[in-house]
Parts: sequence; C-alpha cells; structure tokens
Amino acid sequence: MGNQSQNPAWNKFFQARNTYLIWLNNEEKGQSAIQLYSSALKNFGDFLYETDFSVDSDANITDEIVIAWKQSLIKKQFKQNTIRLYMTALKYFFDWSVSNKFYQYCPIDNNDIPPPEEGIHYLIPDGDVKKILFADSTLISRKKNVERNGAIVVMILECGLKVSDIIALQICDLDFGKACELKSRRPPSVSSPNLFKSNNTKLQNA
Repeated sequence: MGNQSQNPAWNKFFQARNTYLIWLNNEEKGQSAIQLYSSALKNFGDFLYETDFSVDSDANITDEIVIAWKQSLIKKQFKQNTIRLYMTALKYFFDWSVSNKFYQYCPIDNNDIPPPEEGIHYLIPDGDVKKILFADSTLISRKKNVERNGAIVVMILECGLKVSDIIALQICDLDFGKACELKSRRPPSVSSPNLFKSNNTKLQNA
C-alpha cells in the first residue's frame, strides 16, 4: 500500500473530496446521490492510496490515472452501469473541483464514461396501472390515506421517482399552479402535465 504522507496525489484528493462532500450535504442533495458520490470517491481514493503515480508539481490527477482506475473496476468485475455511475460521479467531482480551484482541469472526458448497459425493461401496461389504483383489496384502496397512496403510485409511475425521493418530498416541492409540477432540489425538476390535473385539492390534503 502507498505511503499516505508521500502520496501528494492522494493528499490533495482527500482534501478536495472532504470539502466536496460537505458541500453536497449543504446543498441538500438526496441521500441516494450523496451515497453514490461518497462510494465512488472512496473507491477512487482507495485506488490512489494503494497506487503510486507520477504527478506534476501541483499533484493534478491525470487521465492516465482515471483510465487505470476504470480498468481496475473492470478487473474487479464491477457491472458496466456501476462503472458508468462511478465515473459520472467522479466527473462531477472534478468539474466542481476545477471551479473551486482544487484542480486545474478535469481528467475525465464524456467519451471515457461507458454507455448505459442495455437490459430488459418491464413496463406496466395502462390496464394494470388502473388495477393498482382502483383495486378493492390493496393498500391503495383502504379508506385511510386513499388519496395519498394513489398520489404516491402515480408519481412513481409518471415521474420516475424512487422511494427515497417520495419519502423526502414535501408540499413546498410541488407547484400546483402548473398541473402539479415538481420543483424540488431532491429530485431534479420533472413535470407531468396530466398528473392530478383535476385533483390538486386531494393531493394537497393527502
């Protein structure tokens, strides 16, 4: 393992990473996003710590280091989508670091990031969506919180929100003047023009 005190690339990265993670928390990013960035940066930091690379006098991270890290993920049999997410997170980190004068340039190009791995996507037919919303024996149909539960299902299906996004959602994140448009920082702004267009009162009271 490399010597921490003699690894200027790791020392500089460690300082920038800690500052970046504090900034992410202050920006109230979603916990799933923060966990992804933390995991990606920790993995890259561990790679830097364990490997001695020649760097310039300013200890800048080079594209050769990033490519070597990417190859290490492949050798460890990380899935392509995980590598894509890790490299995207690392690129966001370096873009921020350049803006905040930690580094002089971003060593990751968009072409270095692998494309999404193709897979089978199972879509719920419209008929099944109606069954979920209006079934007689499911959680959705229970008298208590019917409108709230229905809103949760539709927002997951229409807006692609995850459970963690739904949990973090607040009334102030919704703009009822625009057919219920999400304006939250927690997920990025998405809108569905038909989402509860005539049920704003129900959603507000849910």
